[in-house]
Order: sequence, then structure tokens, then C-alpha cells
Amino acid sequence: MHLTTVGPLWLRRYAVFVACCTFGLVIAGGLVASNDAALSVPDWPLSWGRLVPTLEGGIRYEFAHRAAAMLVGLLTVGLALAMGRATRSLTMVWKLRRASRRPWEISAW
Repeated sequence: MHLTTVGPLWLRRYAVFVACCTFGLVIAGGLVASNDAALSVPDWPLSWGRLVPTLEGGIRYEFAHRAAAMLVGLLTVGLALAMGRATRSLTMVWKLRRASRRPWEISAW
């Protein structure tokens, strides 16, 4: 398979960007674990009852990891939506939607 048949160039670059951000998230998780900051913030989704806690001690590692995880999650959802639109992988869904309106077209597949 040639690279040009996989999808548009911007989508491939965006997927590589998401993968690099995910690798950065793994590194941030390693920093949390190595600094014994895993339980610095015991509550979720807030941090000590605030949106942004006082960044001191292990709290800064834990909060940075949470922020990076939120960013990677949003980027991943964006990638899934972009792949669905760019590659037209939902053609079967569209065919089933059309067939539900006109059932006699099922035999034309």
C-alpha cells in the first residue's frame, strides 16, 4: 500500500502529532510515579476543590499529567472524527440508512 492511498497528508501528520502527544503523556505519567506524586490530589475532577490547585510539591506533577491527559483525549476524539470524515469509512452506515428508507435497494448491493 502506498502512503498516498492511506489518507490526506494533513491527517497523517495529525495522527503522528497525536502519537507524539501520547508518548509525552506516558513520560508525564512516569514523572508522577517517580516523584511519588500519584496520590497528591485525591479528588477528581477538581483538585482540592479548585479547578487549578496550588502548584507546589507533587501536586504540580499530578496536575500537569491530568492536563496532558485531557489534551490527549481531546486530540484523540478529534482524530477519530477527522478520520471518519476524511476516509469516508462510514459508507456502510450511509448505505444502511438509505436502505432503511428504501428497503428494495438492499438487493442492489
